[in-house]
Amino acid sequence: IGASTGGPPAIQKVLSLVNPDISAPIIIAQHMPKAFTAAFATRMNAICSIRVKEAVDGEELQNSVVYICPGDHQTRVERNIEGKFRFSIVSNQDEQDRFAPCINTLFFSAAKEFAHKAVGVILTGMGEDGVRGLKNIKLMGGLTIAQDRMSSVVYGMPRAALEQDAAARILNLEEIAKEINLALQ
Repeated sequence: IGASTGGPPAIQKVLSLVNPDISAPIIIAQHMPKAFTAAFATRMNAICSIRVKEAVDGEELQNSVVYICPGDHQTRVERNIEGKFRFSIVSNQDEQDRFAPCINTLFFSAAKEFAHKAVGVILTGMGEDGVRGLKNIKLMGGLTIAQDRMSSVVYGMPRAALEQDAAARILNLEEIAKEINLALQ
């Protein structure tokens, strides 16, 4: 899931409706500085029934856990030599991307590692971050979703996903949660 302006309440709504026993990890890249991502993860963990935590470099992904990408860093998913998925998190000082976390960076790695099993979601936000990565997930056969105009605080990123044919479905927040639950049963 990728989000920017208006993302925290949208993420809270989706996470409050996602099955806490979902058979996959959920990774969220929310445009937010490092000083706030750990607190955001703690807050979401306290109010949602699914476990939420900030992602840590080298950590293995677990089902039924939501990971918040740390701010000021770039987060990728990689498969280790044992075939398990783990996080590779590096400082944005090394990469100098405009956004940290960058949604495209996360989505490109998800497309590479999960291919047709990936589900990519673009929520409210300005600009186009995440759209190229979402399109890559779609090209690999994964499910791609963008938030609808009515429920978005800022319709920039979802609109760009629609205009660039990156999103297969345009849904409101409740429908997004239902679609995630169905796709990951």
